[in-house]
Amino acid sequence: MKTPPALVNWPHDDPAYHDSGEGGLFAYVAIPDPGTPDECCVDVSVHMTAPDAAVTREPALWEPFDYHACGSTRLHRVRARLEQLQEGELAKSMDNLMGRDELSLALRGAVFIGSTHASLVADHGYFQVTKEHLTPDGLRLYDSLTVAFGSEPAIVTFLDT
Repeated sequence: MKTPPALVNWPHDDPAYHDSGEGGLFAYVAIPDPGTPDECCVDVSVHMTAPDAAVTREPALWEPFDYHACGSTRLHRVRARLEQLQEGELAKSMDNLMGRDELSLALRGAVFIGSTHASLVADHGYFQVTKEHLTPDGLRLYDSLTVAFGSEPAIVTFLDT
């Protein structure tokens, strides 16, 4: 398999950043769904699963978290009740379900653009990938997605803990 080109210039050598040792960072280019129908609207969209921690706050791709109202909390409660009723196999099947709150808002697309083993953090916070941090290949991808979707995509950075 051919090694893909680097799309992000991670600041490993920048003395302002150090590795907090939490696991690493990864980034996506995401194209939020503008909510306007296409010529053929089939109610299909792309969703990302919730990461450990979103470093990038805008655009907000997930609804604000509410522990008591979230679907994943309800799923855990249903599983516990099924176990109480000695419905072990049915309870295990709950592990394959995901609450809606664990999915991002609707996207037109999302493309993984890179990761680093380092959790790069400075006094002002974790490193966040911006357009300025993209390599020439990363910029070509970004520009292609801008043309394909008719609007600038968002670059979102996540912390893997």
